[in-house]
Amino acid sequence: MTFVLGDRRKGLASRPLREYYSRVLGYLACAAGLAAGTHTQFYSMDQLWLVPYALLYPHLAYHLSYRFRREHAERTAQVLLCLDGLNAGAAMALLGFSRCRASSSYSSSASAR
Repeated sequence: MTFVLGDRRKGLASRPLREYYSRVLGYLACAAGLAAGTHTQFYSMDQLWLVPYALLYPHLAYHLSYRFRREHAERTAQVLLCLDGLNAGAAMALLGFSRCRASSSYSSSASAR
């Protein structure tokens, strides 16, 4: 409890709010990158549903976890961090980051020599 009061005296937001702001900023950047990639036709239109998901997820996660945060603050933060990692991994797999275009073109040019 002194940790929260100490943060508020310094004019900082509480720890859950800092995590929430960071999560919103991160998912907003991902949504903007995905929207820009779709606009330039780097990503297909089939993956455009990830934009509203990325915009809504941080808010839903914060408000749904608020009830549990009072009793189990550390555990809730760990679960949300694991869900963020799961979302990041799923997004990488869906966007095709597992296939590295640069390395495949490098290996084909190296084998041609």
